[in-house]
Amino acid sequence: PGAPGRRSLYLRRALGIGHRPRFRVDVRAVASLSAEDLAARPVVVLNDVPPPAHAGRRLREFVEKGGGLLVALGEQSAGGWPAEGATLLPGAVGSAADRSADWGGTLAHLDYAHPVFELFRGPRSGDFSSARFFRYRSLDAKEGVLARFDDGQVALAEKKVGKGLVLIWTSTLDTFWNDLPLQPVFLPFLHQLVKHAGGHVESRPWYTVGDALDLSAEPELQGREAAVVTPSGQKQRLPAAQRALELAAPGFYEVRRLEEGGWARLAAVNLDPSESDLAALDPE
Repeated sequence: PGAPGRRSLYLRRALGIGHRPRFRVDVRAVASLSAEDLAARPVVVLNDVPPPAHAGRRLREFVEKGGGLLVALGEQSAGGWPAEGATLLPGAVGSAADRSADWGGTLAHLDYAHPVFELFRGPRSGDFSSARFFRYRSLDAKEGVLARFDDGQVALAEKKVGKGLVLIWTSTLDTFWNDLPLQPVFLPFLHQLVKHAGGHVESRPWYTVGDALDLSAEPELQGREAAVVTPSGQKQRLPAAQRALELAAPGFYEVRRLEEGGWARLAAVNLDPSESDLAALDPE
């Protein structure tokens, strides 16, 4: 409430740059958060705000059903969490540590085996140590800690709730409490956070003739029949009980839901490139 628009500037612009996948960002005032705002969205970001009392239960149901929640703590987000919302957090949120006297704290421990940080595990893949954190909230998290500051305080933690996931960042996502948004790692780090919170998995760019297209993870097809258009233009039905499609020819396969329409999946199929290898065969 009363926060200027620039408080979400870095967040919106960083997500606006993404292309694999693309991010569509809808901004809402926390007081007007409704059930409709949570529908058909994979991730909710609470940017330095606690959820309002009327939305605590809805937010918990959203996460339990598979939604992702990213919480950035700051000046206004420590108190006021409703009971339903507070149970989503991996630990109790405490007071803010002020490190401005010693030129700010740094990130000293990162779990590079975790999907959020594995992108940065190689040499020259991103340096978090140059970012300075002048203030951050204490978080009493015993499990799921992914990053810590140089004084041992939790910087990032996660908690699984039902089918969904909650990620807690104990500082801000702007330059109010730190200068991380000014560092080159901010953009890919934020992308990794949102993708992990939303359970995003990169789909294969193409398939090889003889592969099978697995449709078991498509929620839009659960218990529904589908229509398949093969590269030759032939149409066939895919029964509701069949969740895999054999890709027998090169070209494009199009899978569409028979009822209600709207959903479609396109699969590009190529010949096996190893068959084009012109190297001489061993006579043996």
